[in-house]
Amino acid sequence: MSITNSSSARRAGFKINNKSIKELAAITMDKIGCRTLYIALPPQAFTLAGTSVAVTTDGVFNVITLPDANAGNLYTSNRLPAQWAGGTITLSIYWKTTAITGNVKFVCDIAGKAVGGTTALEETQNVITAVASTAGQLNKSQVTFLAADFTALDLIGLKITRDGTDGSDTAGADVSFVGAALEYTGRG
Repeated sequence: MSITNSSSARRAGFKINNKSIKELAAITMDKIGCRTLYIALPPQAFTLAGTSVAVTTDGVFNVITLPDANAGNLYTSNRLPAQWAGGTITLSIYWKTTAITGNVKFVCDIAGKAVGGTTALEETQNVITAVASTAGQLNKSQVTFLAADFTALDLIGLKITRDGTDGSDTAGADVSFVGAALEYTGRG
């Protein structure tokens, strides 16, 4: 359904403006009680480790090259939002490659630490994604962490590893990491 402020809508007695749309959205959020929170993680948010792992550009995009010849690691951390309602945390990884067949495997580790607490590895998840059949097309790999021991405002650390020599990683080409996003369920 599309909401417009067209002359036909005004003639029909509807007065719709940005304030009305914002109020409707606020009412809807109050009724739902929760919402999805996204934290974008561009390549600049990551620290790199591994031989031949490098920041470069792909057209207008900053990317991180994860080589096919050895393991490349990406590290980042941030705090869980105060609005986090518990539950799962979903990590989406966006990447490109020149390969047109095969799979790319990512190993993803997440850990949490409360202020004054100790760091403990929460979970490790693997994801294997078939490459797009067109070279250079954007791919998306996704993992979901249970995050059972996390609480709002915990510091979380995230490590994404791509090891091109792993038997499940059959792409046979470097991967250009374009970015990632974390998705949480939050209170409205």
